[in-house]
Amino acid sequence: MSKHTPGPWQYDGEVKDHFCRIYNAQYRLVAIVPYGSAKNPSKAATPDAMLIAAAPDLLEALKPFAELLKKHHDSMSDDRPIFAIEGSIITAVDLRKAVAAIAKAEGKQ
Repeated sequence: MSKHTPGPWQYDGEVKDHFCRIYNAQYRLVAIVPYGSAKNPSKAATPDAMLIAAAPDLLEALKPFAELLKKHHDSMSDDRPIFAIEGSIITAVDLRKAVAAIAKAEGKQ
């Protein structure tokens, strides 16, 4: 699969013709989210547009953590804690989810 349009992406906060639009840094259209109609707007359209706009940033932010955890964890097959700080724990399950999300985003799953 080819690489995605480079980020950053942005949602300009506007609804035009019943669609939310996501643009890249050059203000080229990347994605369109249906908003519904004036009488029946989708309550999820704006949050969906914001999530889509954040996708490249989220992907790039997640990659180093997943790589770091993979390097320092010998097995992803168990559910023991692999990182803990201030009561928050990351387990191998969390690591597998991160690796799977990255693979999904990159078309490798």
